[in-house]
Amino acid sequence: MKRPFNFGAGPAQLPEQVLRRLSVEAINWKGSGMAVAELPHRGKLFQEIIEETKLLTASLLGLPDSFEVMFMQGGARGQNAIIPMNLLNENKKCDHVVTGFWSRISASEALKYANVWVANKIPTTGLKSIQTVSEWEVRPDSSYLHLCANETVDGIEFREIPDLTAIGRGTIPLVIDASSNLFTRKINLKNVGLLYAGAQKNIGIAGLTVILLNKKIVDVESQDCLTICPSVFSYRNAFLNNSCYNTPPTLAILTTKLMLEWISEMGGVAAVGEQNEKKAKAMYDFIDNSSLYSNDVDASCRSLVNIKFFIKQSNLETNFLLGAEERGLINLKGHPSVGGIRASLYNSMPMEGVLRLLDWMSLFEKEYYYEAH
Repeated sequence: MKRPFNFGAGPAQLPEQVLRRLSVEAINWKGSGMAVAELPHRGKLFQEIIEETKLLTASLLGLPDSFEVMFMQGGARGQNAIIPMNLLNENKKCDHVVTGFWSRISASEALKYANVWVANKIPTTGLKSIQTVSEWEVRPDSSYLHLCANETVDGIEFREIPDLTAIGRGTIPLVIDASSNLFTRKINLKNVGLLYAGAQKNIGIAGLTVILLNKKIVDVESQDCLTICPSVFSYRNAFLNNSCYNTPPTLAILTTKLMLEWISEMGGVAAVGEQNEKKAKAMYDFIDNSSLYSNDVDASCRSLVNIKFFIKQSNLETNFLLGAEERGLINLKGHPSVGGIRASLYNSMPMEGVLRLLDWMSLFEKEYYYEAH
C-alpha cells in the first residue's frame, strides 16, 4: 500500500519505521505473551517502558535534573483546566499571552478558576505577529505566565522562549503549551516552570500528554491544589506515583518511546530541527515568490511546523485541494476559523512530501493563474 503524505495538523502521520516496530513489538512485549496494551501498568515490564521513555525525553531535550517528566491524559485542552487547579497561588491570579487560537482558548478556560490578565496587546487587525516581551505587562504577583509556543491554526511561533528576567519578572514561572513544536528544534527551558505537549503531532499518538515539570519552580512535593482539583489531575499525585496514579495510556507511551528512539536515530533534536528549518524555508521561499499564494504572518514569527497560506483567488481552493488529494497530498484544508490552506510539517513529514507539495503548487499556479492572466 502506498501511503499518502498527511499534512494534517494532528493526529499527524508517523514514520513507517515506527509503525512497523509498533505492529511487531507491541503484540508480544519482550516474549511475555502479552501485548503492551495488556501489561499491568504498575508491573515491571511497563514500568521499564515508562522509565526508558522518561530517560529518552530528558536526554534528547538536555533536561536538567530539576525537571521531572510525567505522563497524563486529557490533551492540551485538559491541561488548560488542570494547570490553574494545580498552580494558582492564594490570590488566584494568572497572566496569559494571547498570540492565536489556542492561547485564546487557554485563557478562556483559566477564567473558570482564576483572575486572568492578558499581558500582551492584541492588534485589532488580527494576530499576525508577536508583541515584543519588553511591551508585555506581567503582574508582579501572578501565579504564572502562560503562552503557546506554536499556534497551529494561525501559523505563529515563538522562535525563542521569552526570558522574563528582561522585564523584571524572572521569578514568575513560565507555563508553555508546546503541543505542536516540542522535539522539533532545540529549546531553552530557562525560567520554565511547566511545559506540556499533546503527543499526537511530533512524538506519538492521541491520548498522551507529556508534562515537563521544573521542581525548582513548582514545589510539587508540598503542593496544595485547589480543593476542586480532582485527585487524578493533581501534579503531586502524578509525580509521587510515577505517572501511574491511575492507569496511563500504555500503548501511547510505548509509541512515544519508539518515536523518541527514531528521533535519536535521525541524529537527535538538533538534526531534526535543521531538517525542519529546511522544509519550512522551502515552503516560505516558494510562497513569497509566488503570484498566486500568500502568507500574512510576520517573517520573524512564522511557524516552522504549521505553514498557513492562502490562494489569492479563493474560489480556486476547492480545485487545489481536490488536485492535491489525487496526488496523495491530504488534509491540507485550513482551520475553519481562518480558512485557506495549511501544511503541517511535523517531524515525520519528510522533505520528499514537501517537494511533492511544492511541485503541485507550481503546476497549479501555471494551470490556473497564468492561463487567466
